[in-house]
Amino acid sequence: MILYSTNTITSKEELNKFNNALLFSPKYILLIVALEASLFTSYFMLKERFFLIYAILFPFILYGAIRFTINNKYKKEAKFLGIESIINFYEDSIEQVNQYASTKIPYKDLYKLIETKTNYYFLTGTNTGFNIIKANCSPELIDYIENNLKNIINH
Repeated sequence: MILYSTNTITSKEELNKFNNALLFSPKYILLIVALEASLFTSYFMLKERFFLIYAILFPFILYGAIRFTINNKYKKEAKFLGIESIINFYEDSIEQVNQYASTKIPYKDLYKLIETKTNYYFLTGTNTGFNIIKANCSPELIDYIENNLKNIINH
């Protein structure tokens, strides 16, 4: 029996939000800061300009590479843009239904739940999952996610 239901859409804007939630997580920010610190430390210890130049350019190179990869991903997944899906919440699982497929996954098999200001991301793997738009959720569904699912998924 369906407990709650909401709709979502796969748009370039939503995919961009999803990618930002994954890429700018605390562990990746910490990794970037550690790399920057090691580059600056190498410069100060070895006095090689290469390390200083690379330390300054590294964030821009990384940002460009990420955006390039994301744009290529959009091109490959263009047929999935604009697809509306219905997300059904059951007692023990979540289901996404759209014109191409129906996928039902037990909560215990989900990898992670990420929350941003506008969305929830139910990850089925390290970089794939369901996108839930908070604005489309009933207050009861948000309460259910906050009080029940977060504890089950992020155990």
